[in-house]
Amino acid sequence: MARRLSPLGVAPGATVALVAHPSALSVQAIHAVHRTGAVLAPLNPRLNPASIENALETVGPCVILSTRQDILALGLDPDWVTPVDDLPKAVVQGEGTADSPSMREDPESPLAVILTSGTSGDPKTIPIYSNALDTNSRAVAARLDLGETDRWYASLSIAHIGGLAQIHRSVQVGCTLLVRGKFSARVLADLIDSGDVTHTSLVPTMLQQLLEVREGLSVPPTLKCLLVGGAAAGKDLVETALRKGYPIALTYGITEA
Repeated sequence: MARRLSPLGVAPGATVALVAHPSALSVQAIHAVHRTGAVLAPLNPRLNPASIENALETVGPCVILSTRQDILALGLDPDWVTPVDDLPKAVVQGEGTADSPSMREDPESPLAVILTSGTSGDPKTIPIYSNALDTNSRAVAARLDLGETDRWYASLSIAHIGGLAQIHRSVQVGCTLLVRGKFSARVLADLIDSGDVTHTSLVPTMLQQLLEVREGLSVPPTLKCLLVGGAAAGKDLVETALRKGYPIALTYGITEA
């Protein structure tokens, strides 16, 4: 896919917007953009059209990517969005993106830029560097007992640092990333009940939804950690989850600090 992005002008120094929910294709697109040396700018597909337009003006991408499914579901204009399902023919080896692991020429160049929520003013772009994601991956692996045999449910938007980090983490650690589209408490509950998930990240409202969906059910030992952040989790919610046997780890910070 990285070589197929080259005819669109995707190259070191360029910025590529991605408007999509988590899916096998969108995760593949993230890795492909990284391989070209371009800077990824993932945008929240839940934004309204005006907010998406403002976000695009802020990041100034050379191309806007999505998937056919998201283009239809979100009502995106197909005239200005390129579906990763239907990219141009790849350039031949030796022209542009070859088979090298990465074409990122400047180690000081960010891997991605994300937009802040704008809670303290207008949204701003925050550069995300590969060494920061690497450090996060090592810390999570060590603190949350995450290894190659574990399975992490991709619960967060790829436009958020947590969603981007879980994709990068799965590669660095070697664990399986379970991609099932946008978050669903029912999907997560089924994964927990079947023993198919060991870790995931949740915001407090997601945790509340999970508790409601799995009301009265015990927590299997295969579930090793629910990493809760993105907002302050209320004491009652955390105590209820712990009392029911959920392995909770709290993390919370602000992007705009």
